Amino acid sequence: MLCSLAWSFYPVAFRYAVGGMETSLASALILGAFTLYVSGHQRCAAALAGIAALARPDALAAAFLIPLGEALQTRRAPWRSILILMAVVSPWLIFATWQYGSPLPQSVLAKSQAVYLARPEENARQILYYLGGLILAGPTGLAAKGITVYLEPGKRLVPSVVATLVLFGWGVGAFHSIRSDRRWVAFFAFPLLFCGTYALLGLRGNMMAEWHLVPLAPFLFLGLFGGLIHLCGRLPLRLYLSAAIGISVVVVMVQISGLKFERLPERSALVPRIVRTEREELYTKAAAFLRPLLRPNDVVGAPEIGALGYYCGCEILDTVGLVSPEAIRYYPLPRNMYTINYAVPPDLIRDRAPAELVTLDVFIR
Repeated sequence: MLCSLAWSFYPVAFRYAVGGMETSLASALILGAFTLYVSGHQRCAAALAGIAALARPDALAAAFLIPLGEALQTRRAPWRSILILMAVVSPWLIFATWQYGSPLPQSVLAKSQAVYLARPEENARQILYYLGGLILAGPTGLAAKGITVYLEPGKRLVPSVVATLVLFGWGVGAFHSIRSDRRWVAFFAFPLLFCGTYALLGLRGNMMAEWHLVPLAPFLFLGLFGGLIHLCGRLPLRLYLSAAIGISVVVVMVQISGLKFERLPERSALVPRIVRTEREELYTKAAAFLRPLLRPNDVVGAPEIGALGYYCGCEILDTVGLVSPEAIRYYPLPRNMYTINYAVPPDLIRDRAPAELVTLDVFIR
């Protein structure tokens, strides 16, 4: 129960649940698929894993591990689960290839290019910070602005040490869960495969965003709580229950503290401070400003297209290339063009000449 509460109040998941992205849906689908698998419903798990992969491509890790775990457990090829998985995924792959010329989403193709400026070790470092953030994000206030930020060298030690302790506790819990039931191999292999893939992609300059890691939290919490319970089991019997419950309650309270329940006067009393929509609100205002100015065939350029495109209802030139394939050929950019990890290509704007450009100033300095 305490593990479920820790995930329910996890502040980083709260923050991205209000952003209009697929993070919460992907988290629910991935966790649901593995819950079905561990419960012995392998075919239903395969179907849900397929749906998860359609919701977000990196959920393919779940679609790969669930049939693999079934094969290791039964010692034979899980053909029925594989066929169910393919039956779920294939219709979209066929339609996408016919309609768009490729089964891969344009967003995946764009993110495989050198669009963002990132150091090779950046993804691995952000994963480490994220592990530490399971405990630190609330008390330090980093949950409100993102644990995966560019921390100054003097501030990196504490998150790294806490991450090491979290990883140790998770490893202990995962090991003893697997000893009790081999089906847990696939469950606890998921965060390893997920993080390992992103760390390797980082070596070739592909940047990972913080919300990509949110679906890992329940897998990490369950291993961590299991490890804490096992480690506390080494204590004398009269201290075991008190220590296990006490430490687990602290982990839950750490998550609740990250919600920052002190209220802001301009918001509803039910909205915790962790919920931040200022960026979306600014793009919504920009869309309202532009709508009466735009002519029918006008194109609006923007590097962040979600709220702006939704409320503007206009044709968008996505300078990142997530929905505008023509933007990709303008990358990579010279390093001196970057103020932070992204910059709008000037030649793209000159060549395509959008009627308006809506961007944060840091992307065009």
